[in-house]
Amino acid sequence: MFIPHWYEDPHILHRETQPNRAYYIPASTPTDTFVDNRLHSDRFQLLSDEDAAVTILGAEKPGNKWQFRYYSSLWQLQEEQDEITSAQPSPNGENATFPTPFFAAADFTPGAEYHAVAVPSVWQNLGCEPHMYTNVDYPYPCDPPFVPQDNPCGVYIRDFTYTPDPQAPRAFLNFEGVDSAFYVWVNGTFVGYSQVSHSTSEFDVTEQVREGNNRLTVLVLKWCDGSYMEDQDKFRYSGIFRDVYLLKRPARAIRDFFVHTSLASDHSAACVDVDFDFFDASVLPVEAKLVDNQGLVIASASSVPAAQVSENPQGFTPRSHAHLEISNPQLWNAENPSLYTLILTTSDEAIEEHVGIRSIRVDNQEVLLNDKPIVIHGVNRHDSDPVSGPVISTSQILTDLRMMKQHNVNAIRTSHYPNAPRFYDLYDRLGFFLCDEADNESHGTSSALTKADENSQEVWNTRIADNPEWIEATVDRTRRLVERDKNHACVLLWSMGNECAYGCTFEKALAWTKAFDPSRLTHYESARYVGKDEVCDYSNLDVHSRMYPPLEEIDEYFSADGPRGDHSNGDDGDNGVKPYIMCEYSHAMGNGPGDLEEYFDKIQRYQGFMGGFVWEWCDHVIDRGTDAHGTYQYSYGGDMGEYPNAGNFCMDGLVYPNRRAHTGLEEFKNVYRPARVTEFDMASGTLSLHNYCDSTALPEIISLQIQLMVDGTAVRSIELAAPAVAPHSDGSVVVPAEFLHTAVGSVPGDALPPAWNAVKSENAVTGEDAVRGENAARLGQYRLVVRYRALHAAQTGILAFHHAGDELGFDEIALPELSGTTAVQQWVRNQTTHATTATSANDDAEPANSSAGDGDRSDNLAGQATSTMNEIGAHLQVAAPTATFTFDKRTGLVEQMSVNGRELFARPMALNVWRAPTDNDSQVAQAWRRAQYDRAYLRAYTSEVQQLSSGAVELRFTCKLVASIVQPIATVNLTWTVSASGVLRVEMHVVKDPVFPDFPRFGFQLFLKPELAEVSYCGLGPNESYRDKRRSSWHGVFRSNAMRLFEPYLMPQENGSHHDCSWAQVGDARSALLVSFDDSSEISSAGVRHNTGFDFQALPYSAQELTAARHLDELPQSSATVVQLDYQLNGIGSNSCGPALQSRYRFSATEFNFALTLLPLAGSGVK
Repeated sequence: MFIPHWYEDPHILHRETQPNRAYYIPASTPTDTFVDNRLHSDRFQLLSDEDAAVTILGAEKPGNKWQFRYYSSLWQLQEEQDEITSAQPSPNGENATFPTPFFAAADFTPGAEYHAVAVPSVWQNLGCEPHMYTNVDYPYPCDPPFVPQDNPCGVYIRDFTYTPDPQAPRAFLNFEGVDSAFYVWVNGTFVGYSQVSHSTSEFDVTEQVREGNNRLTVLVLKWCDGSYMEDQDKFRYSGIFRDVYLLKRPARAIRDFFVHTSLASDHSAACVDVDFDFFDASVLPVEAKLVDNQGLVIASASSVPAAQVSENPQGFTPRSHAHLEISNPQLWNAENPSLYTLILTTSDEAIEEHVGIRSIRVDNQEVLLNDKPIVIHGVNRHDSDPVSGPVISTSQILTDLRMMKQHNVNAIRTSHYPNAPRFYDLYDRLGFFLCDEADNESHGTSSALTKADENSQEVWNTRIADNPEWIEATVDRTRRLVERDKNHACVLLWSMGNECAYGCTFEKALAWTKAFDPSRLTHYESARYVGKDEVCDYSNLDVHSRMYPPLEEIDEYFSADGPRGDHSNGDDGDNGVKPYIMCEYSHAMGNGPGDLEEYFDKIQRYQGFMGGFVWEWCDHVIDRGTDAHGTYQYSYGGDMGEYPNAGNFCMDGLVYPNRRAHTGLEEFKNVYRPARVTEFDMASGTLSLHNYCDSTALPEIISLQIQLMVDGTAVRSIELAAPAVAPHSDGSVVVPAEFLHTAVGSVPGDALPPAWNAVKSENAVTGEDAVRGENAARLGQYRLVVRYRALHAAQTGILAFHHAGDELGFDEIALPELSGTTAVQQWVRNQTTHATTATSANDDAEPANSSAGDGDRSDNLAGQATSTMNEIGAHLQVAAPTATFTFDKRTGLVEQMSVNGRELFARPMALNVWRAPTDNDSQVAQAWRRAQYDRAYLRAYTSEVQQLSSGAVELRFTCKLVASIVQPIATVNLTWTVSASGVLRVEMHVVKDPVFPDFPRFGFQLFLKPELAEVSYCGLGPNESYRDKRRSSWHGVFRSNAMRLFEPYLMPQENGSHHDCSWAQVGDARSALLVSFDDSSEISSAGVRHNTGFDFQALPYSAQELTAARHLDELPQSSATVVQLDYQLNGIGSNSCGPALQSRYRFSATEFNFALTLLPLAGSGVK
């Protein structure tokens, strides 16, 4: 082979690379800007493109400076090398290591096969290879350290001009990210080899560069032995995907430095200690200054040589030291990230670094930052963009960080590799805690087949994690992380990696980390996976980490009865001792997560519970442009025909690929709001609050907006100052009595909810009576909504990227002592008089048992308005003065509905128990399909019609829910009543065969004509809401349309439902259907009321259409506005990669009643 075979040797990781060091950019003299923008340094020369443009080969852009050629196999390149070598036995540029290949020769001329490309980029995005998404499984045989013989590769050539600096004659070439292994030549001379894709590799090229024109050549291999340790859950990309640059350095200079901070016990003073390492083991005088955010020098010191030096050829060796002391320091934390600027100067160079002063320690299982407890409400974040892939610019990361801050995210796990080094300055400045993770995941080794009696975890371990042959590679990845990022205040946890299992390699990595940096905590979730009966060393592991734990497991960990000391399941032996953190939880795939509130409750309950990181931040996809309708088109696993693939498991984020927020992110925001109402005393108006901030008193960041809501409409609002509540403490504020008890009727009419005035006049109930509860027939559902508003704008900290008045979260408080039936519900009831109730003893009912052969029928009671009934074949038609309803005797359901002669239905009503499975339903959807829920329909067995003396018509159907293959699923008794005024009321009694699994949902599916798409509803909104996923919604009256209510999950699935609705209306300006919840018969057989409202959904697609589509652009053109009126739905949960849906959110009832009222409206009746 024309290159050394290092890429399959885990003992040869790097050749000629510089020892690990902290990331910094030097300059000739101190400035105010180069610490934040390295382009401002005169010692920095960027070789990659500042604004890399993604370009398909053959469509080059003039600004692209790199030449690139792709080879599908390294052997293809070998063949070219052999041909040239045979014709030219002594290639140009031969050096002592190995002959220079033809493409790296200084005089090589790239031919037509080379294309001008932007760097950073990845060659899959250049059109060289199909994209591939796999999660766990390796896309090649699991035979470490060997990779496929046909190893794709790419040759990069960059010509550049170099101007020497006499004060900085040394030149260092830096690669911040190359996937996976690469060989480097400068001007035809080999300068080194490296791997570890997401870490910086630095080469001394002082002897190779020259004044004027120079050439850099890089050969990148797709796979190497290190690929077995980079099996992260992501699309697999190849190439130079992060920046490449040169640094000019003095002949004698600082090579590395390590900043340590310490605090006085009372925080009145702090020390900043800086250790220095130098090139060539020399020692230089260094002047250190600490500057505050006003530009004032508050401390300075000169370096002092170390008393004793212990050489470390692979990394940091402290050779001198500077000690700085300051009084009354401003401390760093995520809510108020105060930073100082450390300026280090030598005779020929200056280095600047932001320094945050803070302490981290554990006391009684609790993690303390600056001696105060902290709670992690974080996210896992991959580098991912649908166009650029893993190539992330500063503007792209700022978009992510802005959204995080705006949604109360305070921490990031860099899953599962270090981020670009310049991003850490942003994390420091903006205020994020970091779980900084090594570029290490070998999850694919767990997929190897095992014998039936073989311990699969042991097999997983022995391949890499517990294999001494891989100790060097594992420790190297840890060291490259820690030594690069060691000076950043944001780093709270050093994470050894992800899903590699445990053994000797990680014991060594943890031991090195704690010895090098005992000031931070160590993390590694996969420590739980060990071989059978193997006793491992966990003494250097500081926290107990879990993924997706069931709530019961958390309780067990903190219980007095939890296992201790036996290490029966890895580090589970330390139950109840170490701080507990969830490195992944609440899997946010598709419609979800639905269990954030439950995890929040556990975090608050247990002192040692640090919090966790939701999986994950964004959906990973490949951009395919937009269709003719402007709909984004994306590809995910399997769409490219790749094998293996993990399907749509890559689409599991809180934000869409274009960074539009999922509703799950809105849930996250309100679950982790800075304050919460813990109690409200109506009599005194006292509102009790708890401050959930770690370091900030409430008056520093928020004011309170308090709204009095009646039937979902704000009828009164007041602004109050936040009470003086310290972090993690309680306080209270008093809502003025006049705000609560002044008559609602004094509010302008246009602020009142729909139909309020009409109902008041009909029922002779004054607004004041309703508010004070002095009339038995109270009207309106009353609630208090407390909104937490940003007190001011800020650039950093807890209010970063907020404007004054922005909402940080809210609480909603029901006021049952004031509430009664909603105004709209009462108005609907008033239209029906007593005819919508069940037949009373005074009704002179005329039963008319319907059966085949009865023929046409029309009954009318003389002297009063009535509904009339006609029977034609299988249909029963009931006509009221303005509305007509046609029932199907075969189903017991309404087949057609019209108002003033206008048909409302596009096709007949159905009884529906199916929902398009969410990603979180994936574990139970097969059981639903086996039960035939997706094919179930209502079959009527008997029907009975009677005309009531009130003029109403009552229809009774005995039905069963049936489907092919299986026995009847449930019996359903339906009673429909059409009042004389055209109001349709339905009552149903349902008994489900308990052998069938829980229903996904149960309710009526209406197919309205597509033009009837304007929607109003009173319930939980404006976001979609479910039994468990409802924390970002409040009870209100919301107006929208069916398309806007559709939540466009990239894999179509159940979406857009709204929980606890009292009424809803769907239609257009001419006609509409108003639906009202009727609780008069919503009682279980045990006499327990389950619902206070119904679940409502209005979408342009049916559950069946959503189920059939794998991508948004596969959905058909809408043929109806599909309205779902549900008694109940299953909750959402996070079972796509987490625990099963909690029992309290499952639709497990086997017997229940349900009642709704439907009123067709026309003309002026449409609101």
